[in-house]
Amino acid sequence: MQFYALNERRKLVGAPSAHRHQQYLCPSCLQPLLLRGGKWRKLHFYHPHPRTPCHSSKKSFRHLFFQQLLYKQLESQNVAMEHSFKEIGRIADFVWFDKKIIFEIQCSPISSEEISARNRDYRSVGFTVVWLLYDKRFNGKRVKPAEYYLFSLPHYFINQRGVIYDQYSQLMGGKRIDKSPPFLIHLPHPYCGGPKGLYFQGDLTDINYKPSKTTSLWKQLLKGFDRWLDALLRS
Repeated sequence: MQFYALNERRKLVGAPSAHRHQQYLCPSCLQPLLLRGGKWRKLHFYHPHPRTPCHSSKKSFRHLFFQQLLYKQLESQNVAMEHSFKEIGRIADFVWFDKKIIFEIQCSPISSEEISARNRDYRSVGFTVVWLLYDKRFNGKRVKPAEYYLFSLPHYFINQRGVIYDQYSQLMGGKRIDKSPPFLIHLPHPYCGGPKGLYFQGDLTDINYKPSKTTSLWKQLLKGFDRWLDALLRS
């Protein structure tokens, strides 16, 4: 199920704004798409006669929903979904060309080796990858290897409603024993710098750079540390 397609002018169009009599192409494979849906089914595009397997058709509804929300937040920018980088054989989930940022949405298990390979490939064409990890799969009590790998790299969590947030976690023995409240991210405002090389308005790095908010943040983190120390002493 796909919610966006390219119209005759190669402009990205959402299914609710599409017309059945017009021609559309898939942003990933450039094969023809048709519009369907109505009273009992949400409007969407589909491949009537796929010649080859399409990258987009393999994605879950949740993954496509997150891509749609990203596009709504950044549609006024120079962005694209399912953009193909033929020189490295990759198709990026979401590209922000002017800022040289790629958002990779991860709703399924992934190895640290695959994360490293994607980061390396996209870096070779001048882009920084920001990983958005679905918190029903990640951010649980047991820390996934992929999360450990991304600890010092740009990444955030995204919940089932599509809210993107940062979070401070205390880890011990491969487990997340405590975590701070979520810090909501404002995607239209990225900044270069910080320990991860890239950060956004509202994340932990941004808050630490603002003296007026630093005291409040540290109070929250110190409370969390006290809870962690108490749990350690009781174990």
